[in-house]
Amino acid sequence: MSGIIGYAGSKSGVIGDHNLKQYDLTITSLSSVTSAKGIPYKTSNGHWWLRGNIIGTISGAGSNNIFAITVSGVTFIANSAVTLMHGDAQTTNINGQGYTTAGSNISIIWNGVVDYNSIWGFSFDVRVASKPTWAD
Repeated sequence: MSGIIGYAGSKSGVIGDHNLKQYDLTITSLSSVTSAKGIPYKTSNGHWWLRGNIIGTISGAGSNNIFAITVSGVTFIANSAVTLMHGDAQTTNINGQGYTTAGSNISIIWNGVVDYNSIWGFSFDVRVASKPTWAD
């Protein structure tokens, strides 16, 4: 498949890993979205997972240096790790982990001042509570 994010075959027990479909994700809490792609898949034990990448900018500050990114149609299981990267003109670089919350949010935490209009990137392969509402 052209433009596919990744190959889920590395996850043990993936069903139908050669027929994975990539979807555009709807992100409602970023000021701009450069790219938001996701691939849902189900493992042989019946659990749904979502692999994805999001790139965009944040508008304004989150309270107490916490910001939640909302992914429509997805119910995450709390406390799954999300890899994130941020760099800006103030040379505030944040590379590390965010996390999912129970619901449709990916939360990130940082210390210090950041340029909210700089680029943020998120990458994840996390278990979700059920099949995303937008998936075939």
